[in-house]
Amino acid sequence: MQGFRRNRRGVHAHGRVHLRVALLALAMGVARAHEPVFTVGIVPQRSALTLALTWTPLLRAVGRAAYCHLHFETARNIPTFERRVLAGRYDIAYLNPYQYVVAHRKRRYHAFLADAGHLRSILVVPRGSPVHSLRALAHLSVAFPAPGSLAASILPQALLARYHIPIRPVYVASHGSVYRAVAAGLYAAGGGIVKTFQDFPKAIRDRLRVLWRGPPLPPHPLAVLPGLPKAVLRRLRSAFLGLAGTSQGRRLLASIGVRAFVPADNRDYDPIRARPLAALVAPR
Repeated sequence: MQGFRRNRRGVHAHGRVHLRVALLALAMGVARAHEPVFTVGIVPQRSALTLALTWTPLLRAVGRAAYCHLHFETARNIPTFERRVLAGRYDIAYLNPYQYVVAHRKRRYHAFLADAGHLRSILVVPRGSPVHSLRALAHLSVAFPAPGSLAASILPQALLARYHIPIRPVYVASHGSVYRAVAAGLYAAGGGIVKTFQDFPKAIRDRLRVLWRGPPLPPHPLAVLPGLPKAVLRRLRSAFLGLAGTSQGRRLLASIGVRAFVPADNRDYDPIRARPLAALVAPR
C-alpha cells in the first residue's frame, strides 16, 4: 500500500509537469496567434508542389526569427502570378527583375533583399540536336515559360529578333515544363535561366545541351508593398540575411537554389529600366 501511495504521488507529480508544459505550449501558441501574418508570393518557375516543399520551411524559420507568420503562396502559372502581384495580393513578392520593375511602377513594390549572384538567360536544345547555332533555330518551335519571364523568355526572344531569326514561340507555364518538353523532343529549343537549370534533376539535364548563355543581370529581388511596418521589415531583413550564417539556414537556402540573400534597393534595377531589352543581351 505504501508503495502504491508513493507511485500515486509520482503519477500526480508527473501529471503536474505535463500540465505545466501543456499550459506553457498553449500560452506560446496564443502569443504566436497574435503575431502579424504576411503573404509571400513566389514566382512559379518550378512546380507549385516543389515550391511549397522548399519555401514553406524557410519562411517558417524566417517568421519565427522575425516574430511574424509568413504565409507561402504561388500561382498555377507565371501570368496568373503577375496579375496577382499587380493586384497587390502579396505583401512580399519574390519575382524576376522585369516583373519587379513593372510592380514597382504600378503598385510601388520596393526591393529590400535579393539573391546573391546574378540572373543569366540560357537557351537549351536536346543533347543530340543538330542545332549548334542561334541561326539554326530559324522557323522552329521554341518553348518559353511565359511572356513576362525576363531572362527565360523576353531576353532570348529580343536577341533572336535583333539578329532577324524568326521562331515560333510556345509558352508552357514554367521553367521545369520547358526543360522536360525540350528533353522529350517536343520543341527544338527552350528558354530558361542558369539557376533553375542547375537545380533541375540531373536525369533531365543530361538530356539537354546549353546552346546560348546570356550576360549577368540583376538577380531576383524580394519586394514589399508600401505600408509594411518598418520594425517588421527590419526584423525580416535581419532574419533573411542571417540564414547564410547557420548550417540549418544554408540547407534551407540550398533547397530554394539560393546561396544567400543580400541587401537590395530599387536603384539596383535601374539597368533593366534604362536599356532596351535587346541591348541587355547583345554582345558589347
